[in-house]
Amino acid sequence: MDKAKDSIKEGYEVGEMNVGIIVIFLAATLVMLFGAVAVILIVLRGFEESRASLNTEPASVLAVSGMQVPDEPHLQQNPVADRVEIKAANAAQVNGYGVLSADQGMERVHIPVNRAMALVAEGIAPYRQTPVTAQMPSGDQ
Repeated sequence: MDKAKDSIKEGYEVGEMNVGIIVIFLAATLVMLFGAVAVILIVLRGFEESRASLNTEPASVLAVSGMQVPDEPHLQQNPVADRVEIKAANAAQVNGYGVLSADQGMERVHIPVNRAMALVAEGIAPYRQTPVTAQMPSGDQ
């Protein structure tokens, strides 16, 4: 006993290890661990059973079981000729004069881009002009 009192005075304690308390602690830890695993498994099994009863119908008419295969692609018959045709139509509109809309009161035309840029640069055509509807002369009514 004298050795134990001296060790306390020096800042540490020398004593016998109680094996019974350590065994009880380890046994309690294992019981709690297995109990937690059992509770988790029971909860997961309950979720699985409740989910199966809720999913009796598909969520959407688009949701089908199995693998979905898309429809055949709708390809152009002649992509090169189509591209040439589109480029020619765009070039004709960019570089030529034409009527976009001939509806009464909504007449719209297009002019070549180079001519439009020159008119804007000269200050003749205002930039981003709001469209103006044509008005009927007052004497023709």
